[in-house]
Amino acid sequence: AQADSDDCSTTATSSGMKVLIATLLPLARACSYVEVPFPVASEGSSGSAYAIARTMELSNIGGMVSYTIEAVPANASGGKYAFVAPFNVFHLPPSPQKVALEGMNEVGFTASALALEESVYEDEQASLSEPDAGKPTVLYEDVVRQLLMNCDSVEAALDFLASVHVVRGGGYAKLLFRKEGLHWALTDSSGRSVVVEYLQGKRVVSENAPRVMTNDPNLEWQWRNLNTHVNLSPHFPTENNFLEVDVDHGVGRVPRAVGHGWNLHGLPGDSSPPSRFVRLFYLRGYAMR
Repeated sequence: AQADSDDCSTTATSSGMKVLIATLLPLARACSYVEVPFPVASEGSSGSAYAIARTMELSNIGGMVSYTIEAVPANASGGKYAFVAPFNVFHLPPSPQKVALEGMNEVGFTASALALEESVYEDEQASLSEPDAGKPTVLYEDVVRQLLMNCDSVEAALDFLASVHVVRGGGYAKLLFRKEGLHWALTDSSGRSVVVEYLQGKRVVSENAPRVMTNDPNLEWQWRNLNTHVNLSPHFPTENNFLEVDVDHGVGRVPRAVGHGWNLHGLPGDSSPPSRFVRLFYLRGYAMR
């Protein structure tokens, strides 16, 4: 009777841990990604390379999430290339589960996964009874690892994704991330940068000229939203100087900029994905002038 009681207690504890993580994970939907160019010189010519930066907002929820940075040799990964990745470790019974959401392989190909709730994968809408139904499937939480160990360029990564069905499946990540989903920023040593999203069951590839990515809504929406902030400027505001007049009571000339930062008036400061996208795009661009 005691053994049965212990089994029930363990099952209840396990279920409770999973429910806790599944409930709290949406609070961590705040990752941001940006590429910043820097000059490099090679063989008598000059050019640019990119430093890739991102935030990882998935914290140690309930003491059940941790990180480990691992170098994975090619002979251990089962693929063609060795890679380095910070693995998210979910401490769930019966054993911890590791997921790579970021990494770079030995030939300079990188993959970064960020949350995208509106993701709809190929098993959720597209019919797998179509002529390409025989293609192998890859769980969406395993995309980063598969790309890092098998691909040496963005082009190779896109060919790989075209050769498989990326699916949500029914694994532990479906419980952990619920309907969260992921989209991916992919870059290689040539400087090419793309974003891959699965929308309405279809793979959507976008050349990432802005070199910024956050979360929902999808990338096309984020790009269009940049147009609503064209009032921002990298320069101190002087456009209205021709309107200046002297007024009484010691006020002096108006209108004039009093203090600094008016060129960025209207730059969103909250932590929502659209605001973070706008902020990264404009501040990145202004910093490079």
